[in-house]
Amino acid sequence: MINTVYSIPTGTLTLQTNADPTALLEVQARHNPKRGFLFVSKVLGKHLAVPLEHMRRSYRALVEQLPSLMGETLVIGMAETATQLGYGVWNELAQREHDTVWFLHTTRYKTSDDALGFEESHSHAPSQWIQGLSNSCLKNVKTVVLVDDELSTGKTFHALQNVISQALPEVQQVHWVCLTDFRPPEHRNYPAVSLLEGSWAFEWSHVPENVKAAEGRAVDPSCIPFDFGRKAPMDRALRDNHIGANLENLNDELVWRGLGQKVLVVGSGEFMPYAFEMAQILEARGLNVCFQATTRSPALMPRVELGVDHYGEGVDQYIYNFDRAAFDSVVVFAETNVNDQLSHIAERLNAHVINVENWL
Repeated sequence: MINTVYSIPTGTLTLQTNADPTALLEVQARHNPKRGFLFVSKVLGKHLAVPLEHMRRSYRALVEQLPSLMGETLVIGMAETATQLGYGVWNELAQREHDTVWFLHTTRYKTSDDALGFEESHSHAPSQWIQGLSNSCLKNVKTVVLVDDELSTGKTFHALQNVISQALPEVQQVHWVCLTDFRPPEHRNYPAVSLLEGSWAFEWSHVPENVKAAEGRAVDPSCIPFDFGRKAPMDRALRDNHIGANLENLNDELVWRGLGQKVLVVGSGEFMPYAFEMAQILEARGLNVCFQATTRSPALMPRVELGVDHYGEGVDQYIYNFDRAAFDSVVVFAETNVNDQLSHIAERLNAHVINVENWL
């Protein structure tokens, strides 16, 4: 085991891990008196801008550890942080498996009548929904793969697994996948695939004031008509239809703007998978592309405050460790009406904001 010590404004964190953690993560402080540190992933594409190949490499490494899957499979990525991680694992599996592989991600926004709620107890915003489990296309699913960036106790996966067992009683396998597994021994009662595992100990030096959980107003479902795995299960054919139908729209949006060679593509909140696909299209055209997403989670590290969200929820949003000078262009993909909030984001980031709702 490897011991690594991190000194941050809230205290000292000691990690004991099965591999060198520095290639996978760094540690920052957070506004939370219950847990004063945050694992900042170098492959997740959330709190840091990440080259696309670094992200894809992590998906391949996780999938290669999975045991054989039984029959049709459903992959679920966890909002907000791991929607793209789940999508990446799904995409890698879908290319390898002979049976159909479906994708869904959980959400903070209840936008369909079949939404089932569960709690992510340790999160800054604990309420989550899973939608689309009642869809008849999932009737033959035998395996479910749950994907998150970190396992700290496994309680959230257990809560979601209970929901799945009620909605999909024919499921015979459930696999857990994460980037880091830091569950204490008493919570290691379920196997998980990870890129790093171990334990941590934290000694406080400064307890920050509590920041109110980012729970806002209920969102009008009509403000999020675009669906890419949030409302209904998606397979490769549906994904390809979505992307193929919108390539002309992407060209129309960008043809007039000289992007330059270095481009940062930004997803808004949990709207990461579609933005990532757009980033891959730009990369395939020869551009040097990195990916990142905005977030509602407050942390004690360099950030740009983007104001109230554009979903009408009334929650502040941020982008962390943003270095505008490192990129020739920044392109933000959003899924709601272009309004004052999106214009504010464009101004704050000196970015081109693309509203995919207009592509429907």
